[in-house]
Amino acid sequence: MAHAIRPGYEDARLLVHLAEWHSAAGVPAALRWLWSDDYVADYGAFVERYPPGSDRDDMVVRVCDYFETVGALHKHGLLNEDLLFDWLPISRTWDRVRAYVLGQRQAGDAGAWSNFEALAAAHKRLLGEYST
Repeated sequence: MAHAIRPGYEDARLLVHLAEWHSAAGVPAALRWLWSDDYVADYGAFVERYPPGSDRDDMVVRVCDYFETVGALHKHGLLNEDLLFDWLPISRTWDRVRAYVLGQRQAGDAGAWSNFEALAAAHKRLLGEYST
């Protein structure tokens, strides 16, 4: 990983605030469920099993919303990329929810979580993986 700008104390403070919000918003519990065998990766099967507005649907939305916000901060250059990518499993999480996001887009929310997708693409480029 190239270190263009070494992270500083302000970068660390922002990351700590994001981590606090991450916990307060219940993202860790939602991620644990997302990685469980109960999560259904196929969008059609997911919606059938967990209809929109259900607790499980809300968990996926919570994760996507969190990463969308982080993606918006990244898009505007407000996060140190090296520090951010060391902390969050961005590309793995995107890969897990990608079908859900694309299903939401086909269902009418054309721009759903586009900052999350762009963040995952940046992470994958840095890792040398296939882009989203």
